[in-house]
Amino acid sequence: MGIAVSDTNIALTDLHTRMPFSFGSVTIDALPHLFVELTVQIDGESVTGYAADHAVPKWFEKDPELTVADDIERIQETVDRACERSLELEADTPFRFWRSLIDSQLEWADRNGIPSILASFGVSFVERAVIDAVCRHEGTTFGDALRDGTFGIEPGSIYEELSGTDPAEALPDSPERSVAVRHTVGHDDPLTAAEIADPVADGLPQSLAEYARTDGVRYFKCKLSGDVAADRERLTAIADVIDAELDEYGVTVDANEQYQSIDELERLWRELAGEDALAEFVDSLICIEQPLDRSIALSPEAGEMLDDWDGPPIIIDESDGKPGSLGEAARLGYAGASVKSCKGVFKSVVNAALVSRLNERNEGKYLLTAEDLTTIGPVSLQQDLALVASLGFGHVERNGHHYFRGLDALPDELQDRTLETHGDLYRRHEEGFPTLDIDGGTLALDSVVDAPYGTPTRPDLKAFTPAAEWSVETLGL
Repeated sequence: MGIAVSDTNIALTDLHTRMPFSFGSVTIDALPHLFVELTVQIDGESVTGYAADHAVPKWFEKDPELTVADDIERIQETVDRACERSLELEADTPFRFWRSLIDSQLEWADRNGIPSILASFGVSFVERAVIDAVCRHEGTTFGDALRDGTFGIEPGSIYEELSGTDPAEALPDSPERSVAVRHTVGHDDPLTAAEIADPVADGLPQSLAEYARTDGVRYFKCKLSGDVAADRERLTAIADVIDAELDEYGVTVDANEQYQSIDELERLWRELAGEDALAEFVDSLICIEQPLDRSIALSPEAGEMLDDWDGPPIIIDESDGKPGSLGEAARLGYAGASVKSCKGVFKSVVNAALVSRLNERNEGKYLLTAEDLTTIGPVSLQQDLALVASLGFGHVERNGHHYFRGLDALPDELQDRTLETHGDLYRRHEEGFPTLDIDGGTLALDSVVDAPYGTPTRPDLKAFTPAAEWSVETLGL
């Protein structure tokens, strides 16, 4: 298979949250959504592929010297650079095309002081659009292409111990047809109706209790602040609500690099584990995500701290910036990593193969979790769900439906087409816009799994603002 990119097109649209989203040290109420359209030459035939995602500020970079506007501009720069570089490459498989691009992008990022996780994000747009084009060209689905070798994934090129490994060996026989929603509880998200001083009048749930009661959500992801006393108080309040609503549930906690040491995290864990009222919450805790700042998370000192850790599994997220990061983390004592399409699709598949190999020797010690970047449809969400389904996850963090008013901000024609093609995944809200159809806490994925790469919907980029004409000032930040 010959792969080359002959043309690129980037467009943006501004989105405003229905309620503020607080994580780490930032609160977001507006951001741009990027669409990338590539013309891909596959064995001499021109095929169009698409990718999309939010430009979420203050996650890829947490430099206090950079403003939110600076962050968004640097995100756009990395996407632009990846698209431009893709025009100069050719490869005989999609995986090798991605590998050439990510290696080039990481070298460029290192020279320019750009974090590897941000560089990888830019590449992921090209990667996803190429995958989309390949699936359409081959007349196959993402799940089938993973299993029959269409993408040419070579795990051994990243981890020597996986040389000769077929990544399909680490996958279920077929993609999952449904997935449970793991609902995000941000720092400032209301837990009960009594905490909502100014309700959002859009007919969608707003409080944690309402999501558990009306949508049947039974998995949750709780954001930490890095302050032991504040985090204990917040988690206790969350546990009180969940315990009152549900008999069984699962929880992850995400520190977003806010803890200064594992010792501080261990203090929080001891306090939680020693509280009888939190027994069910503690028993339901699946893992802790990225407690340490990435500047120290993969250091020998972090490994020494992990040697003494006796709590739930700790995984990396922001530190998972390039191919090989998970292997480095596992050697230090971490138990796994998060999976996000925005960090790399092929890397996620290889990480699944690595976890499978590690667990053969360690009796299930290692894990991956499926996570979100507040993403929405009709492209980004569905493509990520295709990956989630193919890797066999039982639950996935989904929060775009929480912080955004369905697909209301998109053109009416695109909303209607999404409903037509994803009648199982979306429903029409009483006010007319498509919103995720969460039934009993789960999403139906038939329309995602059976599509080429998550969705047959093709956005018309003429409906959005060309990248050359868009300005961060339009967000009013």
